[in-house]
Amino acid sequence: MTIDTPLRCTLAELQVRGNGRLPGLIGVQVTALEPGRIAGCLALRPELLAPTATCTRRA
Repeated sequence: MTIDTPLRCTLAELQVRGNGRLPGLIGVQVTALEPGRIAGCLALRPELLAPTATCTRRA
């Protein structure tokens, strides 16, 4: 699906908007922004993992 609407902010502005909110708090970095597409990255840290991810299966 392609959405051809004009961008309302720049990549830098979008990154600043995330500061102090969930994207900024967990470390989301927006790497690309164009009509119909946004890309980013997130470094996974232990405190971001669900507690169930660290459980081991017991026999």
